[in-house]
Amino acid sequence: MVNDESMMATGQYPKFKDEFYRIDKDELNLIPTAEVPLTNLYRDEIIPEDQLPISVTAHTSCFRREAGSYGKDTRGLVRVHQFQKVELVKFCKPEDSEEEHKKYAFSCGEYSEKIRTSISGYYSLFGRYFRKFFDHL
Repeated sequence: MVNDESMMATGQYPKFKDEFYRIDKDELNLIPTAEVPLTNLYRDEIIPEDQLPISVTAHTSCFRREAGSYGKDTRGLVRVHQFQKVELVKFCKPEDSEEEHKKYAFSCGEYSEKIRTSISGYYSLFGRYFRKFFDHL
């Protein structure tokens, strides 16, 4: 859960205010994405250039209402309000952002392939029933 200032700092307020869950009594919000707490780790800091880039990652439960989006761009899909998400955030100089993004994309591709290979190995051991859980691979 994060406060309103954290939501504002990442651009979630006021644009997406109707799409996330809020606990009014405590003035806290359930996170719509791990980007919110991750980027707020360094919100009020000036990071010295020699410490860049900084990479942070989180695996969190995220919560969204998806207000007004059902069926609009997702024909045939039913969105859920709670889901797991892995978020990768990199703090770097603006002129390095494209190169850092390419590095992240390459790394994610390598890890995805390792996961796919592992799942295929389980499929060969456990058969069709196991495969149904990972039918998108």
